[in-house]
Amino acid sequence: MQIKIEPKFFNYALFGYMLLIFIESSIPGDRLPKTEFEFGDKIIHFLVYSVLCLLFFYSLKNQSKYVKLLKFAPEFSLMFTSLYGITDEIHQYFVPNRSCELYDWLADTAGALSVYIILRFSNVLKKEIVCLILPLFFINCASSKSTSDDDTAAFSFTETEVWLNLMPVVDESKNNFGFVISLNIESEGKPEDFGIRNFKIYLDKDTVENKKYEINIFKPADGFIKINLNQDNNEIYLRSENKKPINAEFHFDIYKKDRLLKKIKTPKLIINRVY
Repeated sequence: MQIKIEPKFFNYALFGYMLLIFIESSIPGDRLPKTEFEFGDKIIHFLVYSVLCLLFFYSLKNQSKYVKLLKFAPEFSLMFTSLYGITDEIHQYFVPNRSCELYDWLADTAGALSVYIILRFSNVLKKEIVCLILPLFFINCASSKSTSDDDTAAFSFTETEVWLNLMPVVDESKNNFGFVISLNIESEGKPEDFGIRNFKIYLDKDTVENKKYEINIFKPADGFIKINLNQDNNEIYLRSENKKPINAEFHFDIYKKDRLLKKIKTPKLIINRVY
């Protein structure tokens, strides 16, 4: 006996699923579970948006108001899913300790593209495809929720300062951009277990990345790790032809033994002028 599903069910499922994604994206980064394997977050993005693309497809295929949407349901499903991925990344930019990342959006689009290829170039257009993707999604989400002692580690900034040295004696060919970012981590382990990756500075209209910096990680007390980040005075952070920036925001990832511990994002800081 074939089970008949009401067309409206797919609309409800689609909007409910989009709402779930929005709610998850609204959770601050320090409250999210950590993935236990490399690229785990990208796999989650891939699977989540595979399901979203599939729901878009069945929602479009089960409506008759718009003929073009019905005729080109796979193409529109791919486009709508990718666009929703963009809006989701923009949304995360404004959530504490979350970030807007190109590679997350590419993983979203790759998941949608995989479903599009199945729908467009395969004869398997039955609803049973959902059964192939949903279990993978929930299994992966379950594995990502396994926690360790570090999942509850507390992070706090102790100093965030950035300045621009505009004194006449400063050689314009050398670095005149300085910063101090200090934070404490309430976590067990040795200082050598911790490291910083993906260090970026977001200025008014520019992004500074792949630059050297000085880092000092030490343990002043038991169960307490301190990380200090400073400018490398031999590195040039600002291009001379650019207008002097007013604000700066620092992003970087903290790793412990090659495992992502936390994505750090400072508040938007006003750059002090030193004359």
